[in-house]
Amino acid sequence: MQRPTSATVFGILNLIFSVLGLCGTGFGIFSLLVFQNPEMGGGAQVPLTLELMRENPAYQAFTFVSIGLGAVSAILLAVSGIGLLKLRPWGRTLCIVYGSYTVLLAIASVVINVAVFAPELDKAQQQANPQVTAEAMSGLIGGALGGCGSLIYPGILLGFMLFNQNLRRAFGADSPQPDTMYIPDDGSHSDSWS
Repeated sequence: MQRPTSATVFGILNLIFSVLGLCGTGFGIFSLLVFQNPEMGGGAQVPLTLELMRENPAYQAFTFVSIGLGAVSAILLAVSGIGLLKLRPWGRTLCIVYGSYTVLLAIASVVINVAVFAPELDKAQQQANPQVTAEAMSGLIGGALGGCGSLIYPGILLGFMLFNQNLRRAFGADSPQPDTMYIPDDGSHSDSWS
């Protein structure tokens, strides 16, 4: 069977997106270091999201867990990309796991942001501070758009891995099953009636 082009394309894209994901994780860790040590930031004003983390331990824990899960997700994506390039069945399986995991994580992230961040936006509006309100609103909108945007590639990847017949055959998911049952005839049974 000829190698499907989509296996190569998705293998390379998985590697590229995993590198970008690891860079994002590194940036997230750096941001949290600046949050923990404001003197590293050069006296710059601390963004509202970092202020919210100082005031809300649940939001802080969610942020730390999200960064860790992002790193796991990026590594999973890299390993699945290698599996796709080598045409290993586990590469396709890991793509399906990654796609499902990312969709569930994005939904959980949106729910938590609405449950935690939206009340903080209400507080900022009650304080009538336009700058804080604008920061909170842009954070909420950015988070929602980012959450939706982060579903595009995993959704496409999941769709191809589950429904593309060429990929399914290349990775052995659609192996043909015989219509009849095979019964070996080894000749060891003799006909006793003759």
